[in-house]
Amino acid sequence: MSALASDGKPKAMEWTEDHDVILLREILASDLFSFKNGSFAREERWESITEKLNQVKTLCFHLKDKRAVRDRWVLLQKKYKTKMHQEETACRISVDDMSEIDVLLEEFVGKEESLNKVGDAQSRKQKEDKSKAEDIRQKALERYSETKKRKSTENGDGCQEKSKRQRRSARTEPLVQFMQEKVKTERELREQELDLRRLEQEQNQQVMVTVLQQQQQTNQAILSVIQKLLEKKE
Repeated sequence: MSALASDGKPKAMEWTEDHDVILLREILASDLFSFKNGSFAREERWESITEKLNQVKTLCFHLKDKRAVRDRWVLLQKKYKTKMHQEETACRISVDDMSEIDVLLEEFVGKEESLNKVGDAQSRKQKEDKSKAEDIRQKALERYSETKKRKSTENGDGCQEKSKRQRRSARTEPLVQFMQEKVKTERELREQELDLRRLEQEQNQQVMVTVLQQQQQTNQAILSVIQKLLEKKE
């Protein structure tokens, strides 16, 4: 049952180190950092983490929504980065002195940075592919325009020497040829765009497989470190 303030309203939740430990363990179990920040999949994970924290019996979590959990993670992340910067400057980082919270935060911050790097690389790749596709399209349109102009000039000169029936045929024949050229050009563009998309999908899949494999390996390593820390406390 929620503790009440003097005015009879539920007290605002106060985060403690024990609360933070449970939060970080839930984040580890949810595999949150396999998904991009702001994605639907990550938002679902935040919802699930919030629900599970509110179900904890050993501690009271009065969480109205996922925003409070997400904000706490951002705060812990900022504090950890500040702490690491200070320790690096002072040259006194020691693995033996790391708490369970430190171990988990180091793992999560590393995963977040790796995921952001992958996202930036994919974004640059998409821009490059789009630029290539636009360049191919522009060149194809230029070829089509030059062909149309050349055909129009050639057929215009020949029409003066033909009969009415031949002139009628000369007027329709270039149009048919232009349409055929246009269809051919559009087909080539579609095939090139499909090839680019297939290549991009294959590269994205390979990147995600690599990231997931790395995360599985690091998860095993972090669980081993946590187990050793728990054994020391006992």
